[in-house]
Amino acid sequence: MAGVQGIFIETHPNPVDALSDQATQIPLKNFHILLESCLDLWRYLNKNLENNVDI
Repeated sequence: MAGVQGIFIETHPNPVDALSDQATQIPLKNFHILLESCLDLWRYLNKNLENNVDI
């Protein structure tokens, strides 16, 4: 089984005005949405792995 121990996310209040990597940055105001989705996935996977459920 493979896993991820962390994620790298670039964010900026206004990505269009960022000095670099404008196309890959997440607007800061939307970061909480991505973070909540990542946490939901992490919780789901950990719950099912602890219970030996095939996912």
